[in-house]
Amino acid sequence: MEKQIYKAPEGSKIVSVTTDNNRVVIKFEKIEDAFVPKNGDFVKTKYGSILIYSRVGIFDNAIISYAGYRMGHSTTVTGTGWGLYCDIIGLATESEKQQLLDALAKDGKRWNAEKKCIEKLRERAKKGCCYWSALNLGKFEPVSVSDTYDDMDNGRYESGNYFLTESDCQHLCDKLNETVQNFE
Repeated sequence: MEKQIYKAPEGSKIVSVTTDNNRVVIKFEKIEDAFVPKNGDFVKTKYGSILIYSRVGIFDNAIISYAGYRMGHSTTVTGTGWGLYCDIIGLATESEKQQLLDALAKDGKRWNAEKKCIEKLRERAKKGCCYWSALNLGKFEPVSVSDTYDDMDNGRYESGNYFLTESDCQHLCDKLNETVQNFE
């Protein structure tokens, strides 16, 4: 006999499963006040964890999260993880949300709410200090630039063409030069 898996429709739960004349009868009940998080919501669990909710997983009552933080523990932050949906008790408070964001920052990461992803933090030079950028001077080469926080500097930072060390910039230049050479 083939095994089949049934899930309760969103906003309901299975209250009984019976058989009748070789038929499986599943009764559902609507959950009136069920908290249903949305992608990107900061939620808290009954066990003291704060999660950034992603979606429901493939197992009953399992959720996928972008990151999680257990209150009162070390600043361990997970990447994509999972937990039990039934553990979620509601939205996290601003204070709880900030604790997770601080834990991410301590791990060198940040939450990008627009793109719905965890990103690695990149450092930026202080205003007036130098950074390195790949410029095409016949071929791509690292060039030291003083950061004035103008549109050009901000654009380089946002696009990823902004490095605090010459060697990191040289790595990008080497890749760009190799790519250009392959098209010639």
